[in-house]
Amino acid sequence: MLISTKLDTLGDLLRVKGKENMVTKGVASVRSPVCNLQQYNPEVTHEAFTNAVVAQFQKDYDIHQEPFLVSDSQDFRCDEDIRKGIEELPTWAWAYGQTPEFTFEVQQTFSWGSVKLNLRSKHGVVLESTSQILDGTLDESGDIAAYVMELNASLVGQRYGFWNLDGVMQKEGHSAELALVVGDLRRWISEIA
Repeated sequence: MLISTKLDTLGDLLRVKGKENMVTKGVASVRSPVCNLQQYNPEVTHEAFTNAVVAQFQKDYDIHQEPFLVSDSQDFRCDEDIRKGIEELPTWAWAYGQTPEFTFEVQQTFSWGSVKLNLRSKHGVVLESTSQILDGTLDESGDIAAYVMELNASLVGQRYGFWNLDGVMQKEGHSAELALVVGDLRRWISEIA
């Protein structure tokens, strides 16, 4: 429930910029109108709202006992289930490992040309990565295509958005052009998440 949220910024926070080309097998969000409760009752507070929800729950389910309140100051971590839940929440497996399968297509134009990247991920791990060097990109030596293929291979098996590009095209002796390409693509990939 929204009590006194800044609604003008809420839409921006919920929209993910740059993810227009993402197709997921998860359940799509449904756009719904939202408002602040204080628009209807300026006196409402978080505590008053919480108390009203508890009272209605007790009424609907015919509960006559006092609610059990847990505060941050209490040491409720001694309960094994609660402790396990607390320990699990900050893990990568909890935050990302349950992500439904999705495909993501993104394209970027650089000073030297354009690249389109397609990723397929499930449970937060990249299953497939393909790239295409688009028309107009000068790659007479084939070095750019070789780097893009190496980059694709390095992304497969990685956690989506937690890229480790160490060792990808790190060898010495690149031409100045290829060094620019490598730097541009590494920066671009590191921003995709």
